[in-house]
Amino acid sequence: MLCYTLLFCVLPIFFMHTLYDKVIETSWISESCRLGRFSQSMDTPVWFICNDTMVATNKSLDHDDVTVLSRLVSDTTAVHAEYVRAINRLAYKSNTRSENFFYLLWLTLCFVELGCAARTLFDYIGWECYKDGQDMAKWWPWYVYRPLMGVPIAAFLLAAVRTSLFSNLFTAKDLNTYLVIAFLAGFALMDFLKMLRRVSKTVFANENSACVKS
Repeated sequence: MLCYTLLFCVLPIFFMHTLYDKVIETSWISESCRLGRFSQSMDTPVWFICNDTMVATNKSLDHDDVTVLSRLVSDTTAVHAEYVRAINRLAYKSNTRSENFFYLLWLTLCFVELGCAARTLFDYIGWECYKDGQDMAKWWPWYVYRPLMGVPIAAFLLAAVRTSLFSNLFTAKDLNTYLVIAFLAGFALMDFLKMLRRVSKTVFANENSACVKS
């Protein structure tokens, strides 16, 4: 059982460096445009790049983001109309394409599994050293299936991060914050599942109540 847990601890560490670099590299979405030379504002956000031939971002652009970016180039310049069109096309791309989905999913899974492995080792050592061991014939499913439960959790986190609730975390700049959340979700797996249970009861309580009454 210990070897099984160590396997789920070592494998993520082995792959996470490559996956991390791939997520950063593929986070940027670009749109080509012909802007030529123009004067750009110094207030350019860190998640946006603009040069003579293209505009690019590493986050999903909402209406407020498009408004901010549109003001970076003065509307008195000849390229302003082309620039605004490029920003609108970029906003559409950023909300309909996900170049780094594959790498981000696996990186999320790595950190969830690391959290699960850390908690498993903590629990195992605690039982063996402070509580005179435990009946593994009874508890083995918990140790075997806890890392496997991390797979749907990782998929959920990747979907949740696309919502407005976590939108500020879905940038390369705040990728580390998101990965910390993924690790904590794995480490406190039962607490995380209980939180989801409370949320599901809140969302579906009225509908379920109506079905029961009917």
